Amino acid sequence: MIVSLKEIRNYIINVVVPLVVGAAGVLGVRMCSGMNMANVYEGLTKPSFAPPVSVYPFVWVVIYILIGTSSYMIRRNDNRSNKVKDAMFYYSVQLGLNFLWIVLFLGFGLRFTALVCLCIMIAVVVFMIMSFSNVDRKAGYINLIYLVWLVYLGFMNYFLWLVNC
Repeated sequence: MIVSLKEIRNYIINVVVPLVVGAAGVLGVRMCSGMNMANVYEGLTKPSFAPPVSVYPFVWVVIYILIGTSSYMIRRNDNRSNKVKDAMFYYSVQLGLNFLWIVLFLGFGLRFTALVCLCIMIAVVVFMIMSFSNVDRKAGYINLIYLVWLVYLGFMNYFLWLVNC
């Protein structure tokens, strides 16, 4: 199977988009709090199941690559179809919520508001997975890892809100 340069370019663009959103969230935290995310996280009282700060960048990069890959798989289909449009709508909304959650949680320290945002994001990701699966089942399955991570973050967010009010 020969892959064209156009396909390689499209794949790279689809993977870079969520990575840029994540990086923009990190910059947003710096602008809001004047600190980097690691310092903000280290300053919190954390539950015993909280991973070290060094785990987060690795996990997020892997997840952003996976969701970018799944969006590429969806966009390879007929972009004019309603199924693809619906899938990409949910994809776009969850990316916006992802950015917002980072800024709310670490930038402004609004843990409860961030928790509400995260719950909405989880619901949107469920709809995204279902709509991705309607276009390409594998693209939907790839995002199950993202969903599990978000549910874990939901528990973390909840406990960090309770302990650090």
